[in-house]
Amino acid sequence: MIVTAKPTNPAHPPAPKRMTTGARPSASKRASGLSQGSNAFPKSARLLKHASFQHVYENGRKHFSTTMIFFFLLKPVEAGAESTVQIGITVGRALGGAVDRNRIKRRMRDIVRHNLGTLREALTTRGVSAEVVINPKKAALTADIAALRAEVERGFGVIAAANVTATRGAGDARTR
Repeated sequence: MIVTAKPTNPAHPPAPKRMTTGARPSASKRASGLSQGSNAFPKSARLLKHASFQHVYENGRKHFSTTMIFFFLLKPVEAGAESTVQIGITVGRALGGAVDRNRIKRRMRDIVRHNLGTLREALTTRGVSAEVVINPKKAALTADIAALRAEVERGFGVIAAANVTATRGAGDARTR
C-alpha cells in the first residue's frame, strides 16, 4: 500500500501552527510579574498548613476587634536571616454558606494585600518575624469595606508594636 501526501491547494494556504509549548499567554504575564504590583499577596506571605495555624493558635496572642480576631506570634529574627510575615485567613461555617464565606475571604485578602507592606516594614525595622491568623466574625459580612480596612490597619499596628518576648502563658498576654 502506497500512501501519498494530500496535494496542497494554492488558493487555501495551510493554517498557522498553534502554540505547542503548552504555555498560555496569561501564564507568561504572571511569570514576568506584570500582574503583581507592590501590593501583592504572594504565596510566601501566606500561612498554608494546618500545623502553622495550630502553632499560632496555641502559642500566640490575640487582639480583638469588632469584626475580627487577630491571632499572632512574633519571633525575633536570627542573625543573618530576613524578617518574614505570614498571614492566614480562616472563615468558619458559622459565617454562612460557601458563597458568603468566599466573599469575606476575598475581601479580607484584598485588605491584607494592601496593608501587608506596612506591617512588613514595621517588623523588619524591629528585627521581628510574625505569623498572623485573622478570624473574621459574623459582623464582617455586613461591614463596610472602609471599616474592615481600618480594623486591619489598627490590628496590624497593634501587632507591629507588640512585645516580642511576651507569650500566652506569661501574665498579660491578651490585648484588647
